[in-house]
Amino acid sequence: MLKNRRYILLFLLIIFILATVVGWTSSTPAVFAVSTGEKNFDNTSVENDLADLDIERIKAEYNDMAIIEFVEYCYSDNVFRQGNYGLYLYVYNPERKELSTRDGVNFVNMAVSYNDKGEPSNFENRSLQYLGRTSGEYEKLFYKFKVKDAAEFLPVQKEYSKSYGKRRYDLAGLQLRIMGEAASSDYGVSCTYSYTGYAKGYGTDETVESTLKCAVTELETLSLYVKSVYYRPGGFNGENTRNQDQLNSVYFSVPNSVLSKYGSITEIHSKWYEYRTKPIFVTSNKNVYDGLKSYTGRDISFIYDSGKTFSSAVKYGFAAGYGSDHNGTEYADYGYNLSDYYPEGSLAHPNGKRLTQLDWLFYVNGNVDDLSVSSEELLTYARTQSVGKTDLIVDKYSRSLFTEDVGTNRTAGYNNVHIGADTKYDLRNYNIGSSLWDRLFGNYTSSFAEAKAIEAVTSVPMKADSGKLYIDDVFMNDFISYVQTAQKKDETVYLFRFALTDYYSVQAYNVENTKALFGIDVTSELDKNAYLAFENVFLDFDIIDVTFCRDGVYTVIPAVSSPIDVISDIAPPPDFDPVDDGLPLWAIILIIAVAVIILLPVVIALLPYLLKLIIWLLKWIIKAVVWIITAPFKFVAWLVNRIRNREK
Repeated sequence: MLKNRRYILLFLLIIFILATVVGWTSSTPAVFAVSTGEKNFDNTSVENDLADLDIERIKAEYNDMAIIEFVEYCYSDNVFRQGNYGLYLYVYNPERKELSTRDGVNFVNMAVSYNDKGEPSNFENRSLQYLGRTSGEYEKLFYKFKVKDAAEFLPVQKEYSKSYGKRRYDLAGLQLRIMGEAASSDYGVSCTYSYTGYAKGYGTDETVESTLKCAVTELETLSLYVKSVYYRPGGFNGENTRNQDQLNSVYFSVPNSVLSKYGSITEIHSKWYEYRTKPIFVTSNKNVYDGLKSYTGRDISFIYDSGKTFSSAVKYGFAAGYGSDHNGTEYADYGYNLSDYYPEGSLAHPNGKRLTQLDWLFYVNGNVDDLSVSSEELLTYARTQSVGKTDLIVDKYSRSLFTEDVGTNRTAGYNNVHIGADTKYDLRNYNIGSSLWDRLFGNYTSSFAEAKAIEAVTSVPMKADSGKLYIDDVFMNDFISYVQTAQKKDETVYLFRFALTDYYSVQAYNVENTKALFGIDVTSELDKNAYLAFENVFLDFDIIDVTFCRDGVYTVIPAVSSPIDVISDIAPPPDFDPVDDGLPLWAIILIIAVAVIILLPVVIALLPYLLKLIIWLLKWIIKAVVWIITAPFKFVAWLVNRIRNREK
């Protein structure tokens, strides 16, 4: 009896070891192989698909979002049997969060190509189509998705199968949008699924029962916490006196153990959606802000019609950048005037199109130096203005806030980009000379800098290194702290400069139109503490994979990083010329009092001499006045006497 128990225990031990090896009791997701192609797998219920799932084991193994099943459906080498091919995955949602079910918001990071050694050479975020979820007692606990356009994987898998006798699917991360949250979150999957065999009816012999099997192994990935920064040289970029170069960058840290094993970073693969903001108007004049606020987001093209009038309460506006077109017609690059009367055609858009809608409006309370608008404020404003809108970009922001005119040699909308370490950016910086001669004749000094796309930061920088690292001063404290923390964790920080764009800013003049005498319109300048600006933004920026090189061997490692919206701060133009509002009243009174105290003794001492001087001056003034008054009479008398003498 004891001997039998030993055999039983030995058998159970062997089963336990095997289960550990194949992943039954590990954190590697379980899989099942669908062996039939007789039904439409898109329409099957999640409960039926997962009927044999050990839910208690899943709950014990996973604390966060995870793929617990990945299905290769109806793969066949026969081109005539590939119509039902599909890739499906089941997501475990332990907190039962409400996931967005809209197309284009949920993704899985998958390998889409392999090198000659059978290892992944390129990853992409593949869109997921929502198919269903559990209900009742298990409401929202499991979600079912289908990989869209899965047929694109067929040629890759067919070639891989010829070379290695299996189909390989590498899944790095799962990117999901939680309802009510501003950004998607990326959850690490880090699994390689290797399929062999065929479902019944899809192999060489259609009558053979299913031979489909799947093995799961761990995939090495990089978990990256990405933060964004920008850099603008102090002057203009030479295109005109309104555009500055803007270098857009992100940074993250990589474990030194990875660098020791695979070498330095030679290429970064990222994606984003690029747009340009509509003109952003910033003012510190509360009256102007209040006057314009009710007109934001509205069509104001009617203001260009000659003779149109408005309510007298709406009389604040702005104008900026005056110039003239080829016909000599005066216009302003940006601006419109919400006033009692608006001359037709006096203001226009820089591209020749009139600005018929103001979508971004900010009031800042403070001095001119405080007229910057932070990235957080811009994002909050964009989200607020997008509530209730249906035409959205990346399912978050109203399209009316942005334009697809992103600049020369730039691509609007979706960008899927590989940038190598040998890429460089030429930063231009033009500043007007400091001498009076330079200012009178507009003589500019120029300087140029060359920034590498990928740079390892191997030592803790100082704040003075802002220009060397091409990071704006406002970010340096956070960046220094980030580098210090990374070094304590035995990691190296990398700067990734991914785009060089234009930043446009021009001072705006707040004006007030009033009715003067005879009904004539009079425009008076209130102040110049305002400006207009626009910039390129990079929405849902995400690093897909990173390429390392060591001794000529290249290794591609997928990245797990939640996408971020890269919208840089808005700041006044370099040549901002604020209105001098003068000294406050208390300062004026103080200066007068001090002057009186200092000068009073001097005035008292000089008073006798001043009185003599004043009396002397008064005498001469009186004599002069008397002479001026009597001179005409004396002249007449002289003339009369002369005439009489002639007659005699």
